[in-house]
Amino acid sequence: PFSFDVTPALKSGANKMIVKVWDGTDQGYQPRGKQVNNPHGIWYTPVSGIWQTVWMEPVPEKYIENVKITPDIDKNIINVEAFINQPASSDRIEVKVMEGSRVVATGQSINNQPVEVSMPTNPRLWSPNDPFLYDLEVTVFNGSKQLDKVKSYTAMRKYSTKRDDKGIVRLQLNNKDLFQFGPL
Repeated sequence: PFSFDVTPALKSGANKMIVKVWDGTDQGYQPRGKQVNNPHGIWYTPVSGIWQTVWMEPVPEKYIENVKITPDIDKNIINVEAFINQPASSDRIEVKVMEGSRVVATGQSINNQPVEVSMPTNPRLWSPNDPFLYDLEVTVFNGSKQLDKVKSYTAMRKYSTKRDDKGIVRLQLNNKDLFQFGPL
């Protein structure tokens, strides 16, 4: 992900933003997968364009640039790292984990340290049969003054591998073998 500060380009009144996308497909150094200009027997065609969410938002002078969320079902915690554009040792990061509108867990840290949030006993684990997501609010404070707040979501889930009793490596989801239908 990347961002741009467009403040210097803004004029008073209405503004128009134009985004230009260029993709050299197999002419550049970027990873390209199977897309090539001349496919030679495969049916993947060149594709270009914006393929993820794009948005504009006003932000305060000090704001949360990014959030890294790492669930750990074995320890029953979620680690949240908030990246602040102008970090200060006096910053306090607060995290709320919600199930719907109900707060189920909270945590906080100072000095720009990651926040370790202890989840309730038996949290709802994500799976293809139950793709449940927890909502998160991550807020940065200086003293009692709220500087910025972002909302996100996460799943309590774990992907791993484990050798079975015959020595075959098996893919696991939430510490249980996961059978995949039709993998390439």
